[in-house]
Amino acid sequence: MEWRVVADIAIGLAAPAGALALFAARRIALREVLFVALGIVIGLTFELFIGFMPGFIVFKMSWPLPMVTILISHSLWDGGLFMAGCVIARIILRRPLSGVCAAFDWRELAIMIAWGAASAFVVELIGNGVMWEYQPQKWNPVWITIRGQGYTAFIQIVWLVAPVVFYLGCLRISKALGYPR
Repeated sequence: MEWRVVADIAIGLAAPAGALALFAARRIALREVLFVALGIVIGLTFELFIGFMPGFIVFKMSWPLPMVTILISHSLWDGGLFMAGCVIARIILRRPLSGVCAAFDWRELAIMIAWGAASAFVVELIGNGVMWEYQPQKWNPVWITIRGQGYTAFIQIVWLVAPVVFYLGCLRISKALGYPR
């Protein structure tokens, strides 16, 4: 199996496995595990769209497993990326992790949106044209070209909207679990 496939799956598995290990070690609460799970579910919604929308994406690398496995792997990545936004907000705002996503704060939301856009762009710079390539459509135009590689708008828009959905979902989880404490 190609090293990129192994790395893709290993990194994807690291997000939920890391969350569960931190929970078992009592370093994070159930709330944060649920945040990662929420990120995975949100990621799965747009990964399934990306993977099964005819003519949207062309995979450039050989993936020896069923197509759905790459979409699941990337959804697991997404859970980790969303949770990284919480950790970045914690660091910037100098709060304990339990204080992030406990009550609405525009600064937290802005950090998560900025992180979503930045991380999406970096992932695109690394993978687009190498591991996959999005096909331009009328509704998904190329918004920037770097070294001859076009980068389409859809993914950037997703990662501007998805952090809002994630953040609001995290607030609901926090409220259901009785945060802030």
